[in-house]
Amino acid sequence: RDAAGPVGGVAFGGRRGTVLIYSWGRNEDGELAVANNKTANLPSPIRGFRGIAVGVASARTHTAIYNAEKQIYMSGSLLFGKIGIPAQVSNFREFHLQEAMLQHRIRKVACGDYHTLALTEQGALFAWGGSLWDKTGSKGKGIHRFDARDFGNEPFWISH
Repeated sequence: RDAAGPVGGVAFGGRRGTVLIYSWGRNEDGELAVANNKTANLPSPIRGFRGIAVGVASARTHTAIYNAEKQIYMSGSLLFGKIGIPAQVSNFREFHLQEAMLQHRIRKVACGDYHTLALTEQGALFAWGGSLWDKTGSKGKGIHRFDARDFGNEPFWISH
C-alpha cells in the first residue's frame, strides 16, 4: 500500500491567509482529491477543501479532513456509504463538504475500510457507511448517532 498523507504550507498577506495541502500515493478512487486519476507519485495539491486543516484521516479508498470551523470534507469511493454524501457517481475526485454534519463541531475523525466515524466537541459519536455485522449501527444507510447508553456505564476511549 502506498503511503499517503497531507503536507501543509501557510502564506499570509494583508488580511487573508492561504493554506496548501498536498497528498500523494494511490488515487484510484479519488481518495487523494488530486488531478491525477490513478497514482500521484509526487506531492500534489488537493482539490475542493476549504479552510485551515486541523485533522485528517484516511483509509484505503476514502479520506476525511476537518477544518478549523470543525466541518468535515470527504473524498474518495462512495461505496457502502462511507463518504456519507448521497450522489449518483461512484466516487468523488475532490473534497466535498459533509453537509449532514454541519450542525456539529468535529473534534476527531477516523476512517475504516467501509465506514467513517466523527467525534464532536460535545462528545457525541457519529458513524456512517457499511460494515460487516453492522458495527456502525447505520446498516449502511445514513448517519447514526451513538448515545452514551449504547456503551453502558463503562468509560470508553476512542483512539486513532
